[in-house]
Amino acid sequence: MVIVSAKIKTKPGKRDDFIKAAESVIAATRAEAGCLKYELYASTEDADGLMYYEEWHSRAALEEHMKAPHLTAFKKLREERGLIDGAADVRIFDVSVSGS
Repeated sequence: MVIVSAKIKTKPGKRDDFIKAAESVIAATRAEAGCLKYELYASTEDADGLMYYEEWHSRAALEEHMKAPHLTAFKKLREERGLIDGAADVRIFDVSVSGS
């Protein structure tokens, strides 16, 4: 299993716009083969902060997700609407110890 956390800072006042634009992408991503969990969280400490938390069956499934047309279109939309302030802080982890 692969875990991804991606922290994003929206431009001031754009967090709700980002969340609304992300709704269809989140639904499409959850339907992808290999997606175990895909959540978007709003920060309780930063009015413009968001974090994606993802669980993928494998690195290959994550790589396929990164090429998905809905994700590519969403990245373009974010840029066109000026929703993001800077680059995302993306961290990828392989699960090395499991409780099961």
